[in-house]
Amino acid sequence: MEPDVLIGADGIRSAVRAALNPGEGEPPWNGMLVWRGVSRVPAQRAGTFMFIAGDDRQKAVVYPMTHPGGSGGRDRDVLVNWALAMPATEIAGARRGDWNRPVPVAKFAHHYAGWEFDGVSVPEVLAAADGAFEYPMVDREPLARWTHGRTTLIGDAAHAMYPIGSNGATQSIVDARALAHALATHPDRAEALTAYERERRPAMTELQLANRQQGPEVVITLAHRRAPGGFTDIAD
Repeated sequence: MEPDVLIGADGIRSAVRAALNPGEGEPPWNGMLVWRGVSRVPAQRAGTFMFIAGDDRQKAVVYPMTHPGGSGGRDRDVLVNWALAMPATEIAGARRGDWNRPVPVAKFAHHYAGWEFDGVSVPEVLAAADGAFEYPMVDREPLARWTHGRTTLIGDAAHAMYPIGSNGATQSIVDARALAHALATHPDRAEALTAYERERRPAMTELQLANRQQGPEVVITLAHRRAPGGFTDIAD
């Protein structure tokens, strides 16, 4: 039986996208490796803030995702999300590898020895992790078209982008809302998918390209370039 619509929601290596755009090839890579994971850390050591530290050669992003629970023990712990990035050229034996590949924390933790900010210790957070995943920092070139008749793309299949500002997950959720609204308000399925693309694709193309400029994280890169030896007065 032929479906009413086909929605490619199958990620950065989307089979639906590949069928619609044969010959596109692998996602382009900027040469950075990203390690990501989640740790359970005592609330008093987790902080109540997000920090982005480092520069264009080495970076750490750390922030708590939950509030502490009950009165003691593990209930007082919080989940802390972390993402670290370095150029593959500075990692022994590094390669592009597969998307979302499990790796031991020990592979990269030593690069972040001594990184502590307002009481939040990156080594301590990493030591509390059950595991880690390694990603090449890749995205996709913007498409001139998502929708072909009653087939369309959504999320990373449509607009995979660098992980700046949590836009990968957030924009996929917004896509889903926009697609549901279009399907609910357009009886003709092809017209619904066209309306969905008309609303979402221009903004996502702009965001994909903007994220290649590092978004708000460009500030730490500028600081490194302007004061590679550090500074004593931030106003400098």
